[in-house]
Amino acid sequence: MPGYEDIEKLAELKEKGYISEDEFLKKKKEILNSSGKNENFEKESYQTDKSGKKEKSHGLAGFILALISLFLPIPGFDIMIGVLAFVLSAISMSKNQERRGLAIAGFVISIFAVVGSILFWTFFEEYIDIFLSI
Repeated sequence: MPGYEDIEKLAELKEKGYISEDEFLKKKKEILNSSGKNENFEKESYQTDKSGKKEKSHGLAGFILALISLFLPIPGFDIMIGVLAFVLSAISMSKNQERRGLAIAGFVISIFAVVGSILFWTFFEEYIDIFLSI
């Protein structure tokens, strides 16, 4: 049967979570309807999977850094980490159209963290000396 090995590879990719059920069915249909011109399929799939993983890690890193900056009471350092979280989350949101949940959460939390830090360190100057002396 033509393309049987390709369909097995697709099934493995689907089981590992690299491709969705819809992508699997679409590619399977293409393989079954094609006349053996499947050479570019593997290259395209692996390139998409690798970039998807990298984009997902930017969103995760942005989310984690946003949480750290939200609860980190070190003047200046919390703002720097919040800005870094903001940038990583924005990059992930702009590149990854499917898995954007963590990136959006990191983006929103980093905004709150940076604004909250600026307000806290600006309006509570008298408490900064007390906090730093502890």
